[in-house]
Amino acid sequence: LCGNAFNDEECLVGHRQRIRWMAWSPDGTYLASCSDDRRILVWDMRTGKAREPLIGHKGHIYGLAWSPDGRRLASCSEDRSVRIWDVPGGRLLSTLLGHNGQIYSVAWSPRASLLASCGFDRTVRLWDVVSEKERFVLQGHSGPVYSVVWSPDGHTLASASSDTTIRLWDSDTSKQQR
Repeated sequence: LCGNAFNDEECLVGHRQRIRWMAWSPDGTYLASCSDDRRILVWDMRTGKAREPLIGHKGHIYGLAWSPDGRRLASCSEDRSVRIWDVPGGRLLSTLLGHNGQIYSVAWSPRASLLASCGFDRTVRLWDVVSEKERFVLQGHSGPVYSVVWSPDGHTLASASSDTTIRLWDSDTSKQQR
């Protein structure tokens, strides 16, 4: 991760393999990055230094999402897990299992209690973060699902797939809207 001049003094150096995703904390203080090195680095943008790596995934890490309060970070991986991290404490809070293949994207609802994930198994899963339980499995795509994103009010989830469709889901009922 380098600045405009692309010299070492303006780079954030720490990963050992390809970097797959980055996400800013809601207040802009931290930048999280994940990599094929199976580590998450959380960079303090005031100092340019990385905190201790978040380690636990057994495969490449594909996506990251901050909780609305900026205290937790969700990650997803080819190891078929979603992990939720306590960023200030630098520790793993929970591991969510249910997908039958690589997980490509995670998105935290603005309502804070729901997390969405999607992946190779052609599903979107909604997780209740408080109970650490799967709330809904959303099915309808005919190919791997690569991206999920919430509406600003947190009631609608959009998913995008290799089947060339974007589907809209009601997060309260799990019904497809379009």
